[in-house]
Amino acid sequence: MRQECAGFWLVLLVVVPSMVAAEAPPVSRDPRLKITLFASDPDIVTPTGLDVDHRGRVFAIESNTHFPPDGYDRHPTDRLLVFQDRDGDGRAEKPVVFADGFVHAMSVVVRTSFVPGRPDRVLVATRREITELVDTNGDDVADRRRRLIHLDTPGNYPHNGLAGFAFDGRGWMFFGLGENLGAAYKLVGSDGLTLSGGGEGGNLYRCRSDGTRLSHWATGFWNPHANCVDAFGRLFSVDNDPDSLPPCRLMHIIRGGDYGYRYRNGRKGFHPFTGWNGEVPGTLPMVAGTGEAPSGIVAYESDGWPAEYLGNLLVTSWGDHRIDRFRLKHKGASFTSLAEPLIQGGVNFRPVGVAVAPDGSLFCTDWVLRDYKLHKRGRVWRISAVKVPQKAVLDVAMVTPGRSVSQLRSLLDSQRMDVRRAAATALGQTAAGRKELLGAAQGHTAKRRRVRRAALNAYLRLHRLGDVAEDLRSLVADIRPGLGDQSTRLLDQARVATWKWHQVIANRKGAEEAEAGLLADDPFALSAAVSGVVEGLFSGHRKQLVDPGFNPYPRVRLACVLASRQVDGHDRATANLALGDPDLVVRRAAVQWVAEERIKELRPRVAAVLDDPGLSADLFRTTLAALDMLDGGDPKRIDQTPPSQYVLPLLKDTQRPPTVRALALQLVDPSDRALGEPLFRELLSHEQPQLASEAVQTLGLSTQDFASDLLVGVASDTKRPTSLRADAVAGLGRSLAAARPGTARLLAGLVAGDDHLLAAEALRSLRPVLATDRESRQAVLLASRRLQNVDTPRPEQRAAAEGLVLALGGARQPIPPHVVRLAASRPKTEADWQKATAKGGDVQSGRRLFFHATAAGCARCHTVNGRGRQVGPDLSMVARSRTRRQLLESILVPSREVAPQFVSWTLVTTDGRVLNGVIVYENRDKLTIEDAEGKQVSLANTDVELRTPQQKSLMPEKLIERMTLGEVRDLLAFLETLK
Repeated sequence: MRQECAGFWLVLLVVVPSMVAAEAPPVSRDPRLKITLFASDPDIVTPTGLDVDHRGRVFAIESNTHFPPDGYDRHPTDRLLVFQDRDGDGRAEKPVVFADGFVHAMSVVVRTSFVPGRPDRVLVATRREITELVDTNGDDVADRRRRLIHLDTPGNYPHNGLAGFAFDGRGWMFFGLGENLGAAYKLVGSDGLTLSGGGEGGNLYRCRSDGTRLSHWATGFWNPHANCVDAFGRLFSVDNDPDSLPPCRLMHIIRGGDYGYRYRNGRKGFHPFTGWNGEVPGTLPMVAGTGEAPSGIVAYESDGWPAEYLGNLLVTSWGDHRIDRFRLKHKGASFTSLAEPLIQGGVNFRPVGVAVAPDGSLFCTDWVLRDYKLHKRGRVWRISAVKVPQKAVLDVAMVTPGRSVSQLRSLLDSQRMDVRRAAATALGQTAAGRKELLGAAQGHTAKRRRVRRAALNAYLRLHRLGDVAEDLRSLVADIRPGLGDQSTRLLDQARVATWKWHQVIANRKGAEEAEAGLLADDPFALSAAVSGVVEGLFSGHRKQLVDPGFNPYPRVRLACVLASRQVDGHDRATANLALGDPDLVVRRAAVQWVAEERIKELRPRVAAVLDDPGLSADLFRTTLAALDMLDGGDPKRIDQTPPSQYVLPLLKDTQRPPTVRALALQLVDPSDRALGEPLFRELLSHEQPQLASEAVQTLGLSTQDFASDLLVGVASDTKRPTSLRADAVAGLGRSLAAARPGTARLLAGLVAGDDHLLAAEALRSLRPVLATDRESRQAVLLASRRLQNVDTPRPEQRAAAEGLVLALGGARQPIPPHVVRLAASRPKTEADWQKATAKGGDVQSGRRLFFHATAAGCARCHTVNGRGRQVGPDLSMVARSRTRRQLLESILVPSREVAPQFVSWTLVTTDGRVLNGVIVYENRDKLTIEDAEGKQVSLANTDVELRTPQQKSLMPEKLIERMTLGEVRDLLAFLETLK
């Protein structure tokens, strides 16, 4: 009992921080790790970035210029401080000021020289520049500084400028630039190379560590505040703030990648041209959602923590008082993951920068308070193993060519990435070492992927291609399969496919193989293919490849449209050709291209898209936004304007094509008061069946008083098509409780009637009242008697039996034995379900099920073509990325894979409330959480003590039990059409 009580109080202290002091130290969720205070104010205040050098010294930035309050009396500029624990007591002594004079400093990194007598280089990123610092005399004070990168811009917000150093194994330096509030800018390297932009959102850049050879690497971020490169050369970034569209993002970065955000299209992220998780063709999705305001990231590649942390990504969350762990899982050419809280603090734990020390421990800075203004608080923490490994800590600066080849080869097997890289580099300095390095890269003397990657990087870095041509031919044939890196292989295949298409142009052969290699259904492979086209592999043939008459492959045409825009945004001929593409996705890309590049002479062609009877909901919304942009509208208005204001004029315009009016109706809130009864009566009487159908579907989701009356009128009108009456009957299932007297009687009559489709829908709608409504039960039992003498049931009779079993069983009513006998036996295992639902189903019945309140009820959380709610992912195009098997898996085991922005969270508030749901809105001051039943709770961010991501989806685990076997087939048939 005593142990149980102790455990209870321990859990209570962790889960409900409001019950403990605000200054209680953060705790580790892994009992094998501990977190201890290394330094604190007044020695350091409001710290941002940090790094740990090869000697174990902690370099931390103290911010004194980030919104100083009136009367602030600390140092007038930002400082770079050096902390050391010389006496071994776990706490740093008083720091030394390595350098000062900085304004809005964010990131720091120390570059080991590896040359005896040559000092290390320390790089500091401020909002406007990257500066190199050198301590020439070893007194821990910089004696020399020079500017490597300069940002020329009127923008001056403190933390959306330059930040986030990362270095790959070949010596390239990566850094980020935030969205800069849309201001124009020029980015100038140390060799004078200049890049410019403005309004496109945040970017990532690559250059040499001396600031030369600057190049643009990726775009579409809010603020890529921190970056890291793992042992396999994969670049990851955390996007610091999505304004009101949660969550913040952990992203896998590839060259030329577009991650979807455009400042010029509005900060909130609601514009149809904005993709936050790969929704827009050509943009890339996130790996995972992170906590609020992620500010630091590191790939753990060391030996101080338990071995299973190797390769994990560790991310600080300033807003959620956490350090999260991410274990990467391959997903196509990229990865997926889920935040696992590792270090959790109270309201006064606000981790920012993070770095791994030579002994494998982790250091992080702590801003302490939530105030954006300076407040004279600050801390540095150290996270280390409870049981410290008994090993000598190697100074990586000692890994030089002066060591023997055998020693260096042994160090190449180190668990520490910095040691592997240094050993590989040193081996490349001698002929004997190079031979050993080549053998390690090819796998003749090593099996470990990390060793092979380090050897390959060093080999390619240290030699010109002409010097090692023979060796490289062997490497190219051997290294990729040996690495076993699925993401790298798929990206390479996409790049190779662009070469194959070059051959297709010449001889019109091999198109199938090349098209398959592009893998455009994988967004990362598509992006790699686009980069290949941009790099000139098709020279003057891009327009030819956009022509459906020459190229019948939509995925290749899409890649070429996206590439053509990058090469020449004002290529009107290619854009005009793409606007007529028969593939809706290709056409969507062309519409966005014309709008964002303001090619106004093509406006008539864009407007003509609305006349296409095959127009999709996504293309409809994109076209409306494009026309508004081409007419001079401010795209930021969409952030504040309900969709109904854009589409109501189209809906009410009787001269518009029925397809346009129908799509407009989908975007209006079904309960919007602008949708009056006269408008619905006009739509219901329209000669175009599509409009009447959309009107009935909208009424089925409406809470307006007249909705059930109109639905009853349609359902009882025998002159109406049966499918339209079935839609009305399904809609009555939502409003049955509030419907006029006699609605249940109408449904009961249909259940006992001769039309099996109407009977099935009516039975579905009556399920909630069977236990209490005697007349409805009698109608159901009457329907069951019709099956008494059936020995070999027809499909509709078997479906009726299954529906009766489910309805009566749910109402806890006796089920006639002959009904049980006729109903198909339900599958028991996932494999059984897969086999039983592999094919078949009625699409329209599945659509009604999706929106039906008393059956599947998918629309309670999901949206299809504008209808439904956004607690879960929009499923309008789900069949593009999911097979029927995968769709069934998501129903049977909904928690197996959860999209990052729809992860469920548990919030613990300062007054002790516990809230569960999806965060549907968040900015710096406020958040809104919505549960599976649609209940929303809004609260100030300061009222949240703790939030924890859940492994379990909000989607009901036993949703399959609400449906018959036939209904599951129908639902899958409908979902398969969503492309």
